[in-house]
Amino acid sequence: MGRLNDETIDHLADQTDHLTDRALKHVECNPAIPRLRHCLAVVETLAERLALAEFCLKRCLSYEVYEDLLDETGLAY
Repeated sequence: MGRLNDETIDHLADQTDHLTDRALKHVECNPAIPRLRHCLAVVETLAERLALAEFCLKRCLSYEVYEDLLDETGLAY
């Protein structure tokens, strides 16, 4: 796996936004709303984890610090 740089992180964030928008549009016209809302919650959690990873990468923080931040924010699995 290659290194993550600002351009890659921005691309991933854009893709997350795109997936969120698509999921919301799908929820509006689909009777399976509860399942889709759960999927949307998963996507939002992953986006928050990605933002936290970006924060740690830009500040050259260790993986252990990242894990601690996940625990503190309630984003840990």
